[in-house]
Amino acid sequence: MVRAVRAFRPALEIVGTRYECGLTGLGRALTTADGGVNVALIAGPATAAWQDADLAVQPVQLAIDGAQVAAGCGADALGHPLNVLEWLLAHLGRRGIALQAGEIVSTGTCTGLIPVAPGNHLHADFGALGSAGAQLVAAGGATRR
Repeated sequence: MVRAVRAFRPALEIVGTRYECGLTGLGRALTTADGGVNVALIAGPATAAWQDADLAVQPVQLAIDGAQVAAGCGADALGHPLNVLEWLLAHLGRRGIALQAGEIVSTGTCTGLIPVAPGNHLHADFGALGSAGAQLVAAGGATRR
C-alpha cells in the first residue's frame, strides 16, 4: 500500500451544509445526502519525500487570521494517517471498487473541526511536509493562497 502512495499533500478540508439548521441533528442519512458535508478541499503542493517523515508524530498547526487556533499530529487520524487509507482500501475492496492512480484521499483531521467564517484567512502548517492556505469568501468559494 505505501508504495502506491505517490505524494503527500497538506490540505484543509472545509465542512458545512446546505441545510439552514446547520449540522446539528442532521443524522447520518441527511449528512450523507449532503455530500458528507464536504464543501471544499484545499490542497497544498505535493511532496514525494513524505516517506522520510514519521506521520504519526508529524505536527500540524491551524491558524485563522494569523492566530493559532488548533494543533495536533498525524496520530489524531485513527492513530496514523495510513490507517485511514488502509480502512478505505478495505472498505472499497469489499465492494469491488479500487482507487485509481492520481486520486486524492483525505485521511481526516489532525486539529478537529474549527468554526470558520467568510473573510477568514486559513493556514495549515505541516512543518517540513508543507502547508495549505485559503481565504474564505462569502460566495461559498475559497481563494487559495
